[in-house]
Amino acid sequence: MCGIVGFVDYRKELSGDQLEYATNLMYRRGPDSGNTLILNEKQFNVGLGHRRLAIIDDTVFGNQPMRYNGISIIFNGEIYNYQELKERLVQKGYNFETNSDTEVILNSYLEWGLEAFSQFIGMFAIGLYDEKKKEFLLIRDRLGVKPLYIYQRNHQLIFGSEPKTIVSFLGEVKVNQIAIRNFLKYGYIPENDSAFEGVKKVEPGFIYKFTSANFESYKRFQFWNIEDFSKGTEKGNPDLKAALSELLKSSIKYRLVSDVPICSYLSGGLDSSYVTNMMNENMCEKLMTFTMGFENVNDEAPHAKMVAEHIGTKHHEFYMSKEDVIDVIENFSEYIDEPFSDDAILPLVFLSGKAEKHVKVAISSDGGDELFAGYKRYLVSLSMQEKVKKIPSWLRSYIKPFLRLSAFLVGKRNYRLSGNLDKLSRILDKNNDIQDRNVFAEMDGLPEPLIEPLFNGNGHDKEYPGEYNKTYSYVKSPIKRLLIKDIKERLVNQMLVKVDRGTMAASVEGREPLLDHRLFELMMSQKDNVFMKNGKGKTIFKQIVYSELGEELMSKPKMGFTTPIQYWLRNEMKEFVKTQMFFAEQRNIPFINYTELNQFLDSFWKNKLHHDILIWRVLVYIMWYKKWVLKS
Repeated sequence: MCGIVGFVDYRKELSGDQLEYATNLMYRRGPDSGNTLILNEKQFNVGLGHRRLAIIDDTVFGNQPMRYNGISIIFNGEIYNYQELKERLVQKGYNFETNSDTEVILNSYLEWGLEAFSQFIGMFAIGLYDEKKKEFLLIRDRLGVKPLYIYQRNHQLIFGSEPKTIVSFLGEVKVNQIAIRNFLKYGYIPENDSAFEGVKKVEPGFIYKFTSANFESYKRFQFWNIEDFSKGTEKGNPDLKAALSELLKSSIKYRLVSDVPICSYLSGGLDSSYVTNMMNENMCEKLMTFTMGFENVNDEAPHAKMVAEHIGTKHHEFYMSKEDVIDVIENFSEYIDEPFSDDAILPLVFLSGKAEKHVKVAISSDGGDELFAGYKRYLVSLSMQEKVKKIPSWLRSYIKPFLRLSAFLVGKRNYRLSGNLDKLSRILDKNNDIQDRNVFAEMDGLPEPLIEPLFNGNGHDKEYPGEYNKTYSYVKSPIKRLLIKDIKERLVNQMLVKVDRGTMAASVEGREPLLDHRLFELMMSQKDNVFMKNGKGKTIFKQIVYSELGEELMSKPKMGFTTPIQYWLRNEMKEFVKTQMFFAEQRNIPFINYTELNQFLDSFWKNKLHHDILIWRVLVYIMWYKKWVLKS
């Protein structure tokens, strides 16, 4: 795990000092070494910067930028099947000077060109310059596990693992109003957007190719698309359980490839328990497990301890004190350089800080719910879609404006009612495919009557962003349509951002075996009953877990990883929240209606209104604005 940053500069204005500064902004991503490289071409300069957290070949020989035979590369992530690829390349006559997977990427490109990237099993964000072809490539892994941001202006291309590295080159920071509004609604910034105007994300599964003729434009090549595996005939595989079990074991074994110590983050749920058990069976020494518990919310720690004892791991359990909560919150914007409100990142940062004293790599089990349809909201969404379809399409057109008007008239007198009326009005559409899309999008976002009066900026009532705006009507399976949208939007822009930033805050590499692309390819070709049966999700996966760990131990109801954020806001964080909100109003931090915000806060302190989610999002935005806009 590392951090990358770089540029291609036709104006020859960006300097080595700027590159070094931007590189060192990512020190947490790679405390083991940091290096830069400037290549001075006749028409342009290429700058490459890298911070390294040494995991595979942890000697200096694995340091980057790496340059060989006219190819220069910087790389963030891991290629888990690099040893097999290396053997194939050796047979073709290639020589290797290191034991790193970076050198394997470099030689794979020399041998197979753009086809090389589709052969990698792993997580990766790559910047590669071909001196002979005068071409620059940016590549992001299939599911977007590793982040990669890009910015283009007149005759300059700048890219990096984090937005703050790009912003450090710009000199002027402009805030993306639409992104901020979407953040307040969804809790993260959707699609390939960012909080900084002009800074975008490279989409997962894509190669961007820039040529010397014009580095301001590029060609995009999609080397993997999950939709492709859901278009064909659904398979009824009598050996699916065995095939899936073998693929799961393969994925977990690959994530154990490391030259440094590894642990598992264990919640006690189906996903982490299964992964931890398989890890323990494939390790030579006793596996360390780490668990977070909470005193003022559903606490999974006791059950996680039971699972750890059953598996036989060296278990560590932690609870956050008041001081711990404040410490993580106060430093939140240091490692989150654009607004992000998934409060599960707070204990993840804390837990990673504890794990870092023992290991460099932590295995987490994100992606299991998107892979096997484990979220309850999938069931709720499908049920609601069917119910609304029973309303004749012609009637929906008449009901829609009536509901919208009713929501407006109810207004502030009852936010819950007005919000529900507004959501229902947005769901209704005479086109069933659009209606299904709207149901899922509205389930994920806060109601408009809550956002509308609070957000003081442009972009009101914008069309659904990113994947939320797509119907995927050509995918026959309703559940797969939901999964595809979730995988390509919420998973990549919320869940994976949480893991990346949360672990990197403590210089720990997070690995996710359930995000192996081969698993998604297999599951997307199967019939719906392997996902859901009798109103419950994860049908096939539960069978596998029960056979490994026993149904009695693993059949507890799904709890989810929930923090006591409402309790913290009212207690440990109350004075901190008041101070931040007062500062924001005094400095007139934009896009917030402070009259409306103060009314929310007053009701919240009096236990009359429970908009803790929105208050938390505003707090995150204010802290981000102070750190990355005011101070810049």
